[in-house]
Amino acid sequence: MFPPASNLRPKWPGMLLLWMLLALPAIAPLQGLGKDRNPYPNVPEPPPEPNPIDIEVPRSGGPVLITLSAYSLTSPIIRFRIRRPPEAGKLGIPKLVSASTAVVKYTPPAGAGPGEDSFVYAIQSYAGVSAPADVHIKITDADPILIASGDIEFGQVLPGRTVRRTLDVQNIGGGIADGAIEVPDGWTVEGDTDYHLTAGQKRTFTIVFTPTGVQNYTGDIAYSSDPDRATDLNGEGIAPLAVTTGSVALFGAPLTGTIHVENRTDTPATFTVTPGESLLADSTIAVPAKGSADIVVTAKSAGGPVDDSVTVEGPGIKAEVPVTANILPPSAAGMTPVPPGAVPEPATTPRARVAAQPATQSVAATSNDDLPPLNPPPAADNPDSADSGPEIHVPSLGIGTVSGDEATVGCDFKNLPLAARYRLESESVALDAQGQPVPQWNPFQNADVQSKGSVAMADLQHLRPGALYVVRLVGLDGAGRVIEASSIGQVWTVAPGKRWGWWNVAVVGAIVAIAGVAAWSWLQRRRQSIQ
Repeated sequence: MFPPASNLRPKWPGMLLLWMLLALPAIAPLQGLGKDRNPYPNVPEPPPEPNPIDIEVPRSGGPVLITLSAYSLTSPIIRFRIRRPPEAGKLGIPKLVSASTAVVKYTPPAGAGPGEDSFVYAIQSYAGVSAPADVHIKITDADPILIASGDIEFGQVLPGRTVRRTLDVQNIGGGIADGAIEVPDGWTVEGDTDYHLTAGQKRTFTIVFTPTGVQNYTGDIAYSSDPDRATDLNGEGIAPLAVTTGSVALFGAPLTGTIHVENRTDTPATFTVTPGESLLADSTIAVPAKGSADIVVTAKSAGGPVDDSVTVEGPGIKAEVPVTANILPPSAAGMTPVPPGAVPEPATTPRARVAAQPATQSVAATSNDDLPPLNPPPAADNPDSADSGPEIHVPSLGIGTVSGDEATVGCDFKNLPLAARYRLESESVALDAQGQPVPQWNPFQNADVQSKGSVAMADLQHLRPGALYVVRLVGLDGAGRVIEASSIGQVWTVAPGKRWGWWNVAVVGAIVAIAGVAAWSWLQRRRQSIQ
């Protein structure tokens, strides 16, 4: 029933294969020893370790992204966890951006100036949660930049009165501009003088000027946080009442001058006038509140120089004004007397020897060498002409800018008060009852006269081409009478040249065409003769 013995011999290849299959489970755990496998299979893998971070963040730059990372990747990272938030700034939620890094948004705290902040984070993986790591944040800020007004003008102020102006101080940089302002004597600050300005902040101060006397006040506002910066302050303390300073010169016939008085108060004021023995003037003059007036002074005598004074007295003021007259009236100087109220025309007034080069071809200024004089000069061979009296000084009239149909003339009336008014006059000739030509002076119609100090300037406008204008500038007193006249100047406008019309262009074109045809014909004949 059993197989024969020859059939029971072992089959070695099959047995060897069976033995290897049975031994494989025992050999497999030994594979990989000494490589990356944990040599301690009973100890679990640690989680990845976080890196500590030091970073600088600008305060004014807004939110920034901070990168969190792992020192070693021992197991897959699930997330980054914030173990302690920052104390000053704000922190968002970390977001994974790679297998070993994440980013988190940090917002610096409000305020100004440098500072510090920090937070703590850890890494969670399949192996657990790592130990914490610190993130140190250094908050930086730009330096403060303080700006303010360069100067403040307070003008003229009566002593004891106050004028207020505002001062704006701003920090256009970063950080904190922390300090105080300091004003010089004569000025005060309403309220607190300190400033504490963060980036972009501004503060307005009120500066008060209170003069205590009649004088000029100047000084600087100092800033404690910025010693190199300063604001100039300027003001003047003025008297309530004022009288013309310096001497007053008398002119005209009769010899007349004015003394200018001002009332700078809010109530009317009355001045008492006491003229010298050789002078005449009203005994009192009333000046309205914040107004001015002119005291007319006249010499009693018609001849001889004047050297006297006038005493002007008002509430809290008394002034003695010298009055002089170094020229003679018309009758004493060989001139024809002028009735009161008429414009005086001295017979010996010289013509002005002035000339100016024109700015364009339409208007020119010329001297009077080409014209006969209005009044003949005194004979040179008259021995009495040089000793007939004191020299009469006539202010010179200058011709300035000349352009187009306009011109400018000016004169410096040094002997007239600053309150004098001025007028530009042009000369015309009329016939008297005997039919003799008589020069007359009339206000120039198209003239704009302005004055600055003792200098009067007149702009002549709408001048006619090819016309001669004889002009002079005169100074007027408060009653509109002429008290001084300049020398005579002449302005001559040049007539514009004729312009070409269409027929001029046509004639020239025809001539050019004929010449061209003639030249072409000559060249053709020349070429044929050569051939």
